[in-house]
Amino acid sequence: MDEIRSYRREDLPEVAALLVDAFHDDPGYEHVFPERRRDALRFLMPRMLLMRHQAASARVCVRNRTIVGLLVTLPSSTRFGLVSYIRHGLMWLPLRFGWAPLTRLLGADSEMHALQAVAQPPVHHLYIAQLAVRPDHQGKGVGSALMRDLLDTHDSPSPISLLTTKSQNVLWYGRFGFKVKGQCGIAQAFTAWCMVRE
Repeated sequence: MDEIRSYRREDLPEVAALLVDAFHDDPGYEHVFPERRRDALRFLMPRMLLMRHQAASARVCVRNRTIVGLLVTLPSSTRFGLVSYIRHGLMWLPLRFGWAPLTRLLGADSEMHALQAVAQPPVHHLYIAQLAVRPDHQGKGVGSALMRDLLDTHDSPSPISLLTTKSQNVLWYGRFGFKVKGQCGIAQAFTAWCMVRE
């Protein structure tokens, strides 16, 4: 039986490992880190999770006492600036992995924010920042359980938006009422889709 519960700070090591496994083949991260991707994600993911956790709502799916899925949501108005990046150690990225990955990361991030600016609803809403499932549990209902939990507890009439960089995710999110509101090629390397559930 699955348990959906709030993320706790002590979950960080297990969730960070889950994120590395879940996003190692993501086209966006393949573009940013063409080499040493797993090492880079091991550095990046715990810091991103710590940074987002201050403003986010995060839920995990636990199966057989193992965290197998994570869903992170943020208010659409949330923006992380240079101070947040410095505070959470993200500025060490170029010292560990070179300037090129940081340049690609900032460039892709800027283009995805531009897509969001034209495709997301102009009203305050909920943004799905991350939905991740351990690869050995994908296709086994974990993502669906997390999404149903979100939709069952989202009692606001405001929309929900997300970005995805995997084409197969577009169809999957469509099952939950999300529609593509915009898409664009990012850094001429991969495509991002902005989807909204009205």
